[in-house]
Amino acid sequence: MAKQEKTKAELYREERKKRLAKAAKKNSKKSITSQSAKVAGRIITVILVLAILAAVGFVVVRQTGIIERSKTAFTIDGEPISEAEYEFYYMSNFNNYYQYAQYGYISLSTSEAPSSQPYDGALGQIEGFPEDQTPMWSDFFEYSAKQQLKYIKSCIATAKEEGIELTDEDYKAIDSNIDDFAEHAKESNYSASAYLKANYGKGMNTKLYRSILEDQQLATALQNAKTDEYKGKLTNKEINEEYKNNLTTYGKISLLSFNIPAEQVETTVESENEGEEPTTSSAPTEETLAKAAAEAEEVAKAETAAEFNSLARKIIKEDASASGSSVQTSTDSSYEDIQSVCSDEGFLAWASDTKTQAGETYVYNDGTSGSTAFFMVESIHKAPDSEVYDSRHILIKFVEDEADEVAEDAEEAIEDSEEVVDSEDAEPTTEEAKEEINVDALDLSKYDDLEFTVDNKVDGESAKNKEAYKKIQDILEEYLKGEHTEDAFADLATKYTEDTGSSETGGLYEDTKVGDFVPPYEEWCLADGRKAGDVGIVEYEGDNYKGYHLIYFIDKHNTTWKDTVKESLASAKFNEYSEELVKNAPEIENVNDKVCAEVVAFLDKIIKNNARNAAAQAG
Repeated sequence: MAKQEKTKAELYREERKKRLAKAAKKNSKKSITSQSAKVAGRIITVILVLAILAAVGFVVVRQTGIIERSKTAFTIDGEPISEAEYEFYYMSNFNNYYQYAQYGYISLSTSEAPSSQPYDGALGQIEGFPEDQTPMWSDFFEYSAKQQLKYIKSCIATAKEEGIELTDEDYKAIDSNIDDFAEHAKESNYSASAYLKANYGKGMNTKLYRSILEDQQLATALQNAKTDEYKGKLTNKEINEEYKNNLTTYGKISLLSFNIPAEQVETTVESENEGEEPTTSSAPTEETLAKAAAEAEEVAKAETAAEFNSLARKIIKEDASASGSSVQTSTDSSYEDIQSVCSDEGFLAWASDTKTQAGETYVYNDGTSGSTAFFMVESIHKAPDSEVYDSRHILIKFVEDEADEVAEDAEEAIEDSEEVVDSEDAEPTTEEAKEEINVDALDLSKYDDLEFTVDNKVDGESAKNKEAYKKIQDILEEYLKGEHTEDAFADLATKYTEDTGSSETGGLYEDTKVGDFVPPYEEWCLADGRKAGDVGIVEYEGDNYKGYHLIYFIDKHNTTWKDTVKESLASAKFNEYSEELVKNAPEIENVNDKVCAEVVAFLDKIIKNNARNAAAQAG
């Protein structure tokens, strides 16, 4: 391995030390006479005061990040890229890979400075890096940040050339992102400004953060526009050839499977040490494995799905080892889903072969635990059309109020006590406490003349959670009193919803398949006569998404295998397009090595400090 050269940050620090040492040596040779000492003393005092004031001002400036925002790290097509903007992308790269590093998915150590860790190339090569040098993780972060900036700036220029601009929805998404970041900062006991600096460097502030988000959003707008353009130009020939050449990507498989575990046989091994108890263990034997294999072969003799089920039930009845087994059905499953059923290469080849016909069977013996019989219901085929729908919703979860806690405490006290509490002194039960809250259902009669339907599937008396019910009705009323548009509903969703999965998208869920959502929600959306713009409240008591859902229905449509293929082809074409954008992008010029080294040193310092603090706490 070639000798590792010092980093830019290390060279800069050594050069600075030499300058300071030289200056100190020069100053030590100077002397003043005793006669001029008093005058010199006064001058020095004044100079010191001014120096202190200047230093204080410098610290304030450093804290504001003005210096980092004013210094240029390099230029792209003549446009200066500030140290602060470059540091954002450098830090973002580290933050993106930090989680993977914590779980050991990549070799990056989260307790060591990136500039001192060799990069193993697992995430791609660093183009143009000297072959006689060993790249560090800091080199990878630098390279990635610069490539991303080249791509973003190229997208911005292209978008402007093609007349693509940010929409009101884009700006709302940016606002939502900034609001969420501020909320995260608050939860971590930071101000938004301090949290930005902690995550992205000293030069970051809300104004620059917004500007960067706008750049990224414009790049996304270009991607969406180009992807739609590519979809529109695809021919049926291209779509069919793509499907034919990638069956395991797009094809669906329907089959039955029945697993027969081999009987576990207990064995006892005497200990060689006197006085120790013998050890027992259970494992299948060759005989029990052979029996399971024979039973699987018997089930595989089935010629129909009904016969396959019948033979499986017979095995379950006769073999105690198979008593917990059942026939599993995989309908219109992807190749990836089938892999989770059985990863045996022979089985996967059989399942994905176009020559495999409906009614054929396959037996897999794993040699260690048992055997599995498979029955092909429908060999690899195109995905059937499926009905999907788009909607927005606002979730208000059931309120676990104090009355619930009081009731639970009272019930526990009664159970623990030998004496029954007198009914007049006992705390109210949950049901009694909730009855004290009276919520009338919203009067919707005054909205009968609207062009859309307003449903409330819950009345005041039957509502399971009065406080949450009142909240959802108030939100519905706020919507009805305002503009009756999807954007207006999205704004309310962003403001009120307790569903974290859709809070950033205004409660939006697209291409929802039948069976994906809780029954009351789905039943409302798929009701006969449901049309765009309808709104309604439903109640759900299940473990997940327990609460009230205020729904805005957008539309219902079909998706086909062609939609999936078109999406894949268009994405591939855009990837080629984006590679060309980077390839043809203006080169990075006028690189200020000192400024770039400061960015590297900033993250190194943070990590070293964190590691030192963690060690101190552990000690």
